[in-house]
Amino acid sequence: TELDLAKKRLRAEIVYAADSQSRLARLFGTALATGSSIEDVLGYPDRLNAVTADEVKAAAHKYLGIERSVTGIMRPQPAAN
Repeated sequence: TELDLAKKRLRAEIVYAADSQSRLARLFGTALATGSSIEDVLGYPDRLNAVTADEVKAAAHKYLGIERSVTGIMRPQPAAN
C-alpha cells in the first residue's frame, strides 16, 4: 500500500542517516532543538511502524479540510494587440 511504501522510505532515511556522522548529528540536533528528546529519536522507528491508515486519514481530515485550502488559478497574459 501507499502507507507501507512511505514507511519503507522513512525507515531507509533513518538507516542512511545512521551511516553519515553529519546526518546523524543533524537528526539529533534538530530533534533536541525542537523540543524532542534522544529517546524520541531512538523510538521513531517503532512509532512509525505503529501508524495506521486510519490514523493518517483522521489527521488528513483534521488538517487538510477544504476550509483551510487556497486555490490559485494561473492564466496566460492576454496577447498584446
